[in-house]
Amino acid sequence: MKIMLKTYRLRDRQLIETNGGTRGANLILMSNPTTQEREHVCAQLNLEPITFDYANSAEEVSRFHRLYSDRMPDAYLLVVYDFIATRKTIEDQLSPAIMIFNQHQLLVCTADWSSAREVISHHLDESDQPLQLVNHLVNYWQDHLMDGLRAYKPEIDRLDQAANATIENQELRELTDLTRQLVFFEHTMDDQSSALMAFTNSLQANRLDSTEVQTMQTKQRRLNKMIHICRDLLESISGLFLGMMDNNLNHLMKFLDSAGLIIAIGALVTGLMGMNVGGIPWKNDVYGFWIIFAVIILALLVAIHYLKNKDYSK
Repeated sequence: MKIMLKTYRLRDRQLIETNGGTRGANLILMSNPTTQEREHVCAQLNLEPITFDYANSAEEVSRFHRLYSDRMPDAYLLVVYDFIATRKTIEDQLSPAIMIFNQHQLLVCTADWSSAREVISHHLDESDQPLQLVNHLVNYWQDHLMDGLRAYKPEIDRLDQAANATIENQELRELTDLTRQLVFFEHTMDDQSSALMAFTNSLQANRLDSTEVQTMQTKQRRLNKMIHICRDLLESISGLFLGMMDNNLNHLMKFLDSAGLIIAIGALVTGLMGMNVGGIPWKNDVYGFWIIFAVIILALLVAIHYLKNKDYSK
């Protein structure tokens, strides 16, 4: 995990790296900050010490609100999420992106700082205003999230086909794991939707073009729709798995009950014929055993025919 803190000045719509600390910088990029770096930045900009406590954790909460700092006046905090597909677990893939900005400064804390820098550099020709750069970054991260969700669709389709063909422990484990990932995704997107709604309804967003605001809102609605579609598809597959398991169990119980009944018929006849009392039929007959055996076989065949043709739906 690479730790990094870099500062830049935005001059003539170019990024110029500085070594003079955060105070004189227009752009501050942080990635996986240590406790010392977080404390240093908070002290330099007079921010609350807890601002970056969950900067490296999926437990961070998306939010938008104003900050009160005499060293960064009229500043706002916006927390959204990026999706880093190269990481293994969903907790690591959903990575918080923290942005603090006012009219002259922008601080970005994200795990993928190099991509954030490229996005900012790419859009500097259009505008070097922090608010515009925030808009471009949010759109970029929303595209990452959508790509991550789309990657789940082939896996959902494969599990759907498997559910129609067989029930294996491997498919059940994969279904559980995929459901867990989408639960993380869904709750993260619910938080992000609320944060972006607060942002797009704020006075800050009034300085953005209406088309840009609408694009951000539309992308978030598509994310919400996609996550709900994936969750509903998984629930239907899970229901199919459970239904097939119940059906197989019912067939097994039907077979065991039928087998038990058939065996019980033979046991009943032999038990009756084995009583040590007088009057037992064919007791002294040389063919008595075969007669009783034939009676048992006949009774079993009648029972099998009856059970085979019985309508269990009534």
